[in-house]
Amino acid sequence: MPKRASGRRQLAVAPASAGGSGAGETAHPAAVANCCALCQRAVDRFTIHHLTPRARGGNHGPKARLCPTCHRQIHAMFSETTLAEELYSIALLRANPRVAAFLRWMRKQRGATFRVRRARERR
Repeated sequence: MPKRASGRRQLAVAPASAGGSGAGETAHPAAVANCCALCQRAVDRFTIHHLTPRARGGNHGPKARLCPTCHRQIHAMFSETTLAEELYSIALLRANPRVAAFLRWMRKQRGATFRVRRARERR
């Protein structure tokens, strides 16, 4: 897989005829379409988000295809510990008030990418 300078892997969107999600990914409806599993926007590329961080033993655990903006925002808002212990699924991420507020804001924005800044206090 191609690597960016930061070391994060990015996936190109598979053609619709490829069907289904890859092995090890969560079976989320957004994974079938060319949409981010969190914000459900149609995007050109994805990053793989380990729902349980690799540093916390999630190397072979469930994964989700997120747009780069959502992926950066999730890691900017929450610590690895919080992600592992409290926010280990897409449903739990969406139910979190901070993520829900971000998603509401994001739906109002135009364009595909946004600048993400680290929160002053990461939980």
